[in-house]
Amino acid sequence: MTPRQENLETIRAAAIKANPEIVELKFGCHITTRRSGTRLVFAEHDGNANEYGLCYYPRLGGGTQHIRLEGVGIIGRPIRLADVLFAIDRRRPLKQRWAVRYDGLFFDERNNKWGGVWSVRADTLEEQSDECIAFLADLLRERNQNA
Repeated sequence: MTPRQENLETIRAAAIKANPEIVELKFGCHITTRRSGTRLVFAEHDGNANEYGLCYYPRLGGGTQHIRLEGVGIIGRPIRLADVLFAIDRRRPLKQRWAVRYDGLFFDERNNKWGGVWSVRADTLEEQSDECIAFLADLLRERNQNA
């Protein structure tokens, strides 16, 4: 696993712990099929029994298909800035006091220094720079040590 992948997993785990709704099977949730492992995006339950669901194939031309939901792997919806901020949880003390400016720049209000930058043009965690991901992972690791 690369450092970027490790950092992404650290952030993702912290975000899911703070907000379990990320991995609920609802519109926009990414899933994998049990047979082929194909990645799909869940759209809606099909009928009252919720045994089947309408899913979208983002990489295979954008088609849709009804699939049996039993046994699918739930990846969850993409992690966004709000999820990361929720995971930071300002109620527990840190040595720094981070704020996020309108342009995505993290600023330590206590020590008057700059941190990572969340690109506001890129919506999800996976689209952020290596530097931003490393900064957030370090911040969340520190947060967990102080918990």
